[in-house]
Amino acid sequence: MITESDNFQELLEKWCESSIDQNEIRELEAYLIDNPQAQARYVKQMELHGRLSRLLHGASNWDHKIFRSPQTVSTGNWLNPGPKLIGTILATAAALAFVLVLLNSRDDSFIVRVVRKIDCDMESTRWVDQTEVIEAGHNFVLNKGLMELEFGCGANVAIEGPAEFEVVSATKGFLHFGKLSAKVPERAKGFRIETPSCEAVDLGTEFGVRVESDGSSETHVFSGEVLVFDKGQADVSTADRLRLTTNRASRVMGGLDSATEFAASPDAFLKLPTSMLPLTSSEFDANSKLILWFDAGTMVQTDEVHRVVSWGDLAATHDQNAEHAWQVESGKRPYLIPDAIGGKPAIRFMGREHLVVEPLATGNEFTVVMVAKMLPNQLNIGQITTLFDFGSPRNYILYRNEKNFLMSKMHGVWRNGIRDTSASLAWPVDLTEVPVVLAMVYRHERNESELFINGQSVSSGNAWLGAEIYKPRFIGCQYDGKNCFVGDISEIMVFDNAVDQSNLLKISNLLTDKYSIQAGRIDSAVNGLDGASIE
Repeated sequence: MITESDNFQELLEKWCESSIDQNEIRELEAYLIDNPQAQARYVKQMELHGRLSRLLHGASNWDHKIFRSPQTVSTGNWLNPGPKLIGTILATAAALAFVLVLLNSRDDSFIVRVVRKIDCDMESTRWVDQTEVIEAGHNFVLNKGLMELEFGCGANVAIEGPAEFEVVSATKGFLHFGKLSAKVPERAKGFRIETPSCEAVDLGTEFGVRVESDGSSETHVFSGEVLVFDKGQADVSTADRLRLTTNRASRVMGGLDSATEFAASPDAFLKLPTSMLPLTSSEFDANSKLILWFDAGTMVQTDEVHRVVSWGDLAATHDQNAEHAWQVESGKRPYLIPDAIGGKPAIRFMGREHLVVEPLATGNEFTVVMVAKMLPNQLNIGQITTLFDFGSPRNYILYRNEKNFLMSKMHGVWRNGIRDTSASLAWPVDLTEVPVVLAMVYRHERNESELFINGQSVSSGNAWLGAEIYKPRFIGCQYDGKNCFVGDISEIMVFDNAVDQSNLLKISNLLTDKYSIQAGRIDSAVNGLDGASIE
């Protein structure tokens, strides 16, 4: 039942006459959202409006006139209605159009679909290879990882394990326990998240919800507005509610009368990277197939204690896919250091941390470029430590050996207790505390591999093993999570081809300038290590 009908009608008239302010728009939206009775009323009045519009304006052109502000008419009867009656009818049509746009923008072909899994344990899959559809009523428990859901209304929700979540409808979910963040576009206004203690309805925003084991819930607004109200309230316009705006949060335990309001903590929630930076033609040759690019100065998400949750892939605008790097376990997250290399940011690994890149396909030829600095290896003295691993027991790895030499190697299969390898390259100099631009080019078809430091070739070898693979990549450890790196990494680029030497030099020069690294060949006689064994 629609209450406060006089106020409701006045808001419709103001909207039609373009005299409505922002607060009144929000109030009007509250009447319209998820109110079937109101929508039914609009539909009934639409028929009346159509008939009157044809009488007033003619059947041929009434469609494009129904949203015009009403003109002054002297009398007020059915054949010659006064301005208030016209305003009433036209406002009803406008309200109906608003609701129809809201409904028609939703995709009724699915309720919810899983579009991304980040290092999950759900249903024995850590990553999503293809979209999975979930029906209403499905309840699932996520023990580990991050899962992105797309609702039919257009809202995107990222659920962080451990959590228990239930799909209610294309416009609503129930968080029984755990944390989630939601990004709700304009067309999905009215999206709801229910918890054991309250419900939150979105007004076009980004927000997070956390439910504790005692049933209490918190709602944190990152941007926009959210209404928090008691469970079971169908008509939000008349319910007692708490309006939260940007950077505000509330905690509810047992009902809205217990609500407390405080400053929001956006860093307490895992969020999906969305913004990308366009590549410029001056940075890369058009033929360079850049498929992965991380820059510690851009798109790094940190948690409440400034440890790195995710590292955004800047190459997404180049190859139309985003393979971000993640660490869903708080104790394994590396650190963001704002001025680590040349006064610019780097991700710091201390021997226990690493990041996992979403599965990425590469062919038989590739190029990896990194800006890195090895730090004293106090935690893993005498052990190899890994900068970058292609995520397979028989694939490419960049690492430092027991003598702190930078090395690269392509692992093969085990035969008679011996592992086949190709591209076994090294620079026999201890580069601890020395920032470098490290690059490795693998040319399988030509059976050539080459290691570069600061744009200069320092080692070459064969490349007889095939490198084509679709796997996650690991930053700061091996594929099995062992041999963790100690040092800083500021930038990583992966190309799905063998970049030629002139373009590789161009990229290296850009990076040495950017990070104030001394370019050119590093003297191999440093520390008397010329000719030292690399194995």
